Amino acid sequence: MYTHLFATSSWSNYWQKGDIFNALMRFNAEYCLQKMSKVHRLTSTDRVLEIGFGEGHFIEAWQGQVATYCGVDVSESYVTKVKQQFSAYPHIHLYPLPEDDYLNFSFLEKHGKFNFIWVMSVLQYYKNIEEVHLLITELKNLAAPNAVCILADLIVDDKPFKDLFTISAYCLKRGKLFTFLRFMWQARFSQYYQMRQKQGLLQISADEWATIIEKQNLRAHFINEPLTPQSSRKHLMIQF
Repeated sequence: MYTHLFATSSWSNYWQKGDIFNALMRFNAEYCLQKMSKVHRLTSTDRVLEIGFGEGHFIEAWQGQVATYCGVDVSESYVTKVKQQFSAYPHIHLYPLPEDDYLNFSFLEKHGKFNFIWVMSVLQYYKNIEEVHLLITELKNLAAPNAVCILADLIVDDKPFKDLFTISAYCLKRGKLFTFLRFMWQARFSQYYQMRQKQGLLQISADEWATIIEKQNLRAHFINEPLTPQSSRKHLMIQF
């Protein structure tokens, strides 16, 4: 699904093991899938590429709607698990990304061009903006004419307390507030929290995104529809 490209070998080790945040990934995926119909609809002829598929939540939701589904992830454990889960589906192709070359997608060219590219909760684990430019350049090479790409869950203006409030309100409506608060208490002492405190996450401001869009000569805009319960996060739609 997402969040498995990283800035250091420490992040790599973290994603190999997984942790309590697997539950948050499913939570975010379920929320996002409820909103996606307002943003983009897949068709039976679509060729989909997902960068950072994680536990395969979006593959599970979308594989029956599309012609081809390709996914890449740096976590070998996730790749092994999800490949086994979807081994009976010949239109699904999943690949591990090497730690030292995780922005090279040239091996996917054998699958042709993609008309929908999905990247959720990934860019915050990149080292810098230069790697974001490299990602977009690689995706341009794989995109069909007029392909749609969504870079979801971007940290543009980090507001953790605002996000905590909106997630809590959402969970309260669903009768899961206690479960969420228990999760947050456990997360405070998780390996992910320790890693985030040590390594940090990549934040790219709105002005920096405007510069990226201009330099890459993109047709792109931020989506108004919230795709994650973290209300401060932004989602960029690109049409190649």
